[in-house]
Order: sequence, then structure tokens, then C-alpha cells
Amino acid sequence: MKGGESVKIRRELTHEQKKRLIELDFYHYILHLKERTRSSEDIYDIVETFCDIGGRDAIIIKRQVQEILMEISPLVPIGMEYGILLYKSRNFATTEIGKRSKCNLGGLYEAMYKGLDDTLPPQSKTEAILDEIILFMAVIYSLGWKGGRVPFEKYNKH
Repeated sequence: MKGGESVKIRRELTHEQKKRLIELDFYHYILHLKERTRSSEDIYDIVETFCDIGGRDAIIIKRQVQEILMEISPLVPIGMEYGILLYKSRNFATTEIGKRSKCNLGGLYEAMYKGLDDTLPPQSKTEAILDEIILFMAVIYSLGWKGGRVPFEKYNKH
């Protein structure tokens, strides 16, 4: 950047980034359960209950939970990805973004300035898995989980 030039950072989420933010909310929700339960069986029971409430396939969601607990999930946030998506969601003050994403805010702005926020696509292995995660999280959001606060009324699958 040369003297006097300014760069406009896009501050809205693309459709694909909304999906990725939901995946990251799912990942963080499972970690939240892990911190507050005594065993993985408790987590699976909670997840199965929410799947029943939402009429979702518990097998698909439990498999994703297992991968998260085994630390082999493709949903794990990469670098400053979560911070960038929280910033672009416009639902949090910058200090809250730093706390939630554990990102240095200077580094976050630098990453966006360099254009590292241009893609950030969903990481689910298939569209069917992504759909199950999205619908599972709709139940969790409706029960008050804040997460990245992706507005489902504005989420349009097409």
C-alpha cells in the first residue's frame, strides 16, 4: 500500500462464510459441552436429545462429534478464520471477538487487509453433513446458544 491509499475491508459474510461460521459454532458448542460434562457419553446423550427435538439424524451428528472429540475433525478453525468470521458477522464488539476467537486484533485486521478473508468455505466432507450440522445448530440457536449469531431468518440455502 502506498501513502494515502486506503483499503476497504468487506464487512459482510458471503453465503459460504455463513455456512462456515455455523460449522465453527457447532465445533465450539461441542467443546463447550466437553468442558461442562463428565464423559463423552454425556455429550452423545445431549446431542441425541437435540437431534430428536429437531428431527435430525443423530448418527451423522454423532460422527461429527466423535471426530471433534478425537481431534481429527475438518471443522477445526484454521488460523484467524473464526475471528474474521465473527468480525464480518457484525454481531460482536471487537473486544468480544478477541475473547471468543483468541485472536490478536491487530493480526486479525492485517489478515483481512491482505485478503485472507476472501474465501473461508465450509469444511464439511459432504453437503449432507453440512445440512445436518446447520439444522442441528438451528435447534441449538433456538434454545439460546449465542455462538457467532448467524441469523437463521436471513440464512437462505439457495
